[in-house]
Amino acid sequence: MSEEQKRSDRLGGGKRAEEAPRETRDYLEKLFRYANAPIIVWDPSFQIVRFNTAFERLTGYTAEEVIGKNLSLLFPPHSRSESLVQIEHSRGGESWEIVEIPIQCKDGSIRVAL
Repeated sequence: MSEEQKRSDRLGGGKRAEEAPRETRDYLEKLFRYANAPIIVWDPSFQIVRFNTAFERLTGYTAEEVIGKNLSLLFPPHSRSESLVQIEHSRGGESWEIVEIPIQCKDGSIRVAL
């Protein structure tokens, strides 16, 4: 048995170690998909890359309609700049205890996300 195989056996086995990242990824995917809380993920240029079912229910948009679009799409014109500034500050490590952000829905109504 090679040293690498022995080390792998001591760490719980190679196959099990290989499955752990996949199991974690699957768990996180299900958490994202089935969470009751609206979750949205965007890239550094504010392009929407993930949009969960709860966010679809909140806004009336489907994920397919918003993925690839700019995050500003979701904010009403009167508060868009302020919302984007708050989000920009969070990228720098600033945390929020409680924040209410107005979200513009597909039908034009405005709902508040916490």
